[in-house]
Amino acid sequence: MSHRKRSYDSRPIALSADPDHGGAVARVLSMDADSTTERSRGTMVLAVLIAFVAAMICSTRVIGQEAPAQGKFEHFPLHQALQNPAMVKNVESKTKSYASTGNGDTRMVKAYFTLLVPARLTAADAPKDMNEIVSDVSTYIARAARSNRPEVTQTITQNAYAGLSRVAQGNYPPPGRIAAILMLGRLDQRPANSAAKTPPIPYLAALPTLVKLYTDENNIDGVRAAALQGIHRQVSYGFPGIPQDTRTEISAAMTALLDSEPPMTRTDDVHAYLQRYAVDILTSLRAADDKALGVKLIGISTKADTPDLLALHSAARVGDLGATMQGKVDTPDTVLQSWAARAMRAFESEVDRLNALERIPNAASQPKKPADFLRKPSENTGRGAAGGYGMGGMDGMDEMSGMEDMMMDSSMGSMEDMMMDGGMSGMDEMSMYGMGGGMMAAQAKPQPPEVISSRRRLNHVLQQLHLGVTGNGSAGMPSRNPGGLLVSVPNEKKKLVEDWLTSMKEVVDALNDDMLDDRDKYIEGLESQIEMLKVIVGDQEPERAIFTDDDDLANAPAAAEPEAAAPAAAVGFKLDE
Repeated sequence: MSHRKRSYDSRPIALSADPDHGGAVARVLSMDADSTTERSRGTMVLAVLIAFVAAMICSTRVIGQEAPAQGKFEHFPLHQALQNPAMVKNVESKTKSYASTGNGDTRMVKAYFTLLVPARLTAADAPKDMNEIVSDVSTYIARAARSNRPEVTQTITQNAYAGLSRVAQGNYPPPGRIAAILMLGRLDQRPANSAAKTPPIPYLAALPTLVKLYTDENNIDGVRAAALQGIHRQVSYGFPGIPQDTRTEISAAMTALLDSEPPMTRTDDVHAYLQRYAVDILTSLRAADDKALGVKLIGISTKADTPDLLALHSAARVGDLGATMQGKVDTPDTVLQSWAARAMRAFESEVDRLNALERIPNAASQPKKPADFLRKPSENTGRGAAGGYGMGGMDGMDEMSGMEDMMMDSSMGSMEDMMMDGGMSGMDEMSMYGMGGGMMAAQAKPQPPEVISSRRRLNHVLQQLHLGVTGNGSAGMPSRNPGGLLVSVPNEKKKLVEDWLTSMKEVVDALNDDMLDDRDKYIEGLESQIEMLKVIVGDQEPERAIFTDDDDLANAPAAAEPEAAAPAAAVGFKLDE
């Protein structure tokens, strides 16, 4: 595939007030039915990325990376003609029309992307309007892609690149530069086709700009991170069209990133997050017979002090490299032990985190209002009002609340637990939740959010490790196309890997037990799963190893009777007379 370099006319456009040249106020077209879909699809990822980069800037130590003093940033000047609100509406309307139908003045399209958008992104008050700016630009690009008109897509994309690259490479405020770079990274020369199930082909002309922005160490981390995300997307979808010299340059930069320690201007977590992109990019750019990358990733994933963010991602990517690593993993038991130990530490961390969460205090009973003491008590207290279930209506709610608190906080458990245990056998003939026909099987309760999020996190940890072992995201032995360690180890050691997978499958099943449906049960379950992981790691012997089938436990001598307890006086206690 060949790619021609395109040149762009960067000269400013002279907008005329002549109605034939767009000077008249055009009617603002109403948004069509696809607008909401296009906005959500075109801006969702960008919004997430902007939020991430903004958070990264906030978490980055700024030693040696201070921003220019107030007033040192430049602002792209707003063209004189665009200072007229009517002209702005006209330009936006013509751009929208052209992107949707191909009808319209292309000079207005060029004015929008190369004059209006740069001015908006770099304005002093741009941050408060950033979501709207990014949404509008993304919507027009999405419309052009949906128009199925190659000439429209090409015009929109070329002009978007011309305007956004100006902002990305200029001395403008970081929020505008970061937004421009993120949008640059998502430009396509051929959009994805969901019907044909073909991925997009990124706009290759933007790749040199993204590489330059990333490799310039004078740029702040937010700018470099945004460029790195764009490079990642270019390599992931456009690898075949990337020239060899550009591949070499990118590979060198990513290797340096992966081998580096966090600089003083970057937190450890941010550095690990950026290194994850390096792992993916190097995996995509590797030669077919490259065995060194897999060895490097295993080394990263088994190093105890590697942050989980990087270690788990590296382990997962090993799953893609199994076929090229045959003969390179001499001690799979060491690798598996290290990965299981990392999973165990993740479980222990979750237990500590959940135990440290502030418990929601029980609601205190509210005193009655003085006026309530003057009211006569209801004569009909035998029937509960509005769902009181014989508790004396609302007046009995305080006592009911106290009973619920006691059941929740004591070993009695909840009312539902009592029903599950058969403690309400007298209700056999009653209708349970309208189903009737006796007791229902035990069912899980809705789970609290902290349990849901914790289970999701730990499942992700286990899945990443499973990908590294099998190349497959589902628990257990893969039914076909195995990868990872499973195909890289010698045949005589495959049984070791298979046994590890079987043991980890038990952990996965235990973690996802629906009956662990409140925080206390869930924490208790995690502690049990930690013991399972300790056995896999080798920190303790499994119970079955203590007593074997060869032990004749039935004929073992009976335990000796315990000696009678000594009198209290014999152990130093003086009895009261």
